[in-house]
Amino acid sequence: MSTVPGGFTPPQPATPEIQALCNKVKSQVETKTGTNYSNYVAESYISQVVAGTISIVKVHCGGKTYIHIKILEHLVGRNLPPELEGCQEHMSEGDPLVPF
Repeated sequence: MSTVPGGFTPPQPATPEIQALCNKVKSQVETKTGTNYSNYVAESYISQVVAGTISIVKVHCGGKTYIHIKILEHLVGRNLPPELEGCQEHMSEGDPLVPF
């Protein structure tokens, strides 16, 4: 739960639902970064409820490679797939999740 109305939640361990969400935008991530990820494991995330839900997820891509991805899940009933809103490459395990 968010500590500030409209703000992002504190970082939380990734759940199977968050991994499934990341999997839904994997092809968008690969297109944006120009990289095919054989290892693509959600580790942690923050989220914010707006007109839908924005999630920023730390994804481990193997070795010391991490990316942060920003995903928009539309409101239920709109029947729209999740969409990639942004991607930060060249991140490390210790980089905090922050809104971007």
